Amino acid sequence: MTVAQRPRPVYVLGAGFSRAVSAAMPLTDELGATVKSRLRGLILEDLSPDMTFEDWLSLRVAELPFLQGWDVSRRRADAERVIAEIASVLDERVAQATSEACPEWLIQLVGLWHAERAVVITFNYDTLVERAVNQAQMVAIERGRSAMVFADQVVTPAPPGPPALMRADEAVPVAGSFTLMKLHGSLNWYWSAGDPTGSTLTRTRERGLFGAESLIEEATDFGGTRTLDRFLIPPVSIKNEYYSPYLTHTLWRSAFQALQSGGRLTLMGYSMPKTDQVGTQLLASIPPSAAVEVVDVGPGEPDDRMSLISRASRLNGSNPLSWSGPSCLPAYVAHRVGDAAAGLRMELQGGDLENVLVAFPVGKGLNATPTLFTLVDAHEGELQVADLDNNGINRSEMPPIEMSLQIQPRGRYSLEQFMTVGRLRSYLAAGHRPMIRSAYGRSSAVGAEALRIGPWDLTVLAHIPLS
Repeated sequence: MTVAQRPRPVYVLGAGFSRAVSAAMPLTDELGATVKSRLRGLILEDLSPDMTFEDWLSLRVAELPFLQGWDVSRRRADAERVIAEIASVLDERVAQATSEACPEWLIQLVGLWHAERAVVITFNYDTLVERAVNQAQMVAIERGRSAMVFADQVVTPAPPGPPALMRADEAVPVAGSFTLMKLHGSLNWYWSAGDPTGSTLTRTRERGLFGAESLIEEATDFGGTRTLDRFLIPPVSIKNEYYSPYLTHTLWRSAFQALQSGGRLTLMGYSMPKTDQVGTQLLASIPPSAAVEVVDVGPGEPDDRMSLISRASRLNGSNPLSWSGPSCLPAYVAHRVGDAAAGLRMELQGGDLENVLVAFPVGKGLNATPTLFTLVDAHEGELQVADLDNNGINRSEMPPIEMSLQIQPRGRYSLEQFMTVGRLRSYLAAGHRPMIRSAYGRSSAVGAEALRIGPWDLTVLAHIPLS
């Protein structure tokens, strides 16, 4: 069974996920406290000591029947002001979080999602995952060619964007990677607030990287996108008005379809809050046969019906696996990367692949076609890369493996050292881990994809960087 034929794993991200990426990112009540402090004196407050931020905001957007129309409108205006301040706070926190290097486990996680063709559902507004995608510079195999994968290509469904400025903009979305669904909107999505149809929905492109860098200089906002209101569905218990725009229906129905056929559901820093009843109902569509996993700092105990682990078990009657503690996300990623590497032999089964050359893809920039290398067994417990004539392979009558040997310095390698699928199967069957060393560092192979260049077949490895 190929990657495309398997049930896609589904990951669900909550505020705890972003907090694990950086302590700068606030949890929900911390966000509420910050917003309340900033707006003190600017809006009428009725936040009692025992009321959560979500409860307060839910009351603000509700049309209380005992109030006159002008008072309902005033309260709703207050709520819109709060949403704008939420965006302002998160803009600052994302800038702070991405001013430093991207955590290694996050780069590995997006690489894992890419190899799995995962569906990632997030209730977060921030763009930390998108920036990690830009940082990772992954390679997708699609329609018989290799191409770079960037943030705007994995976020789908999404509002229409500005005109394409480079090759990567013209290939949205990429089927050969994972899908990121932002069910509550995004910091780079905009609209005219209250638009009942969503016809004004638009977005800016996410060019950002970690380390306070960008892929390219940000384009001038000729269309005035940033003068509009942010499209953020607030953390309230009743969201009917915010579900009106067409994009929201498309997002939630796409997520519903993905969950219905999902092979595994992993909750990552998502606590299934009581205010998000719709979200919890959505997750309950996961099939009974699907495994459920909980990755959370404090998932609680199974015998406590109010604990996260107990509520997760009731989604489909399963017995969830859990990872807990302050390092739960890095520990989970290390576990999954190990599992994927161990399963590479299954990826290499089927078809007449014995003599097909194995290639190792490396991204070379925004508009460039990725460079493919071949792998050689250096007899040192790891595989190493060797040059492959990327431009000449589709014009040569010489098989790729022989052409690869010909372009190497004389005497450096023998033909038997070049990795074909058959040799890689034997290598893995002998107990070797699929570790690859190159000028770009060490990687673990976690998946395989077929690529045809001219008359030749190659098998391209998906890989994840290691420290």
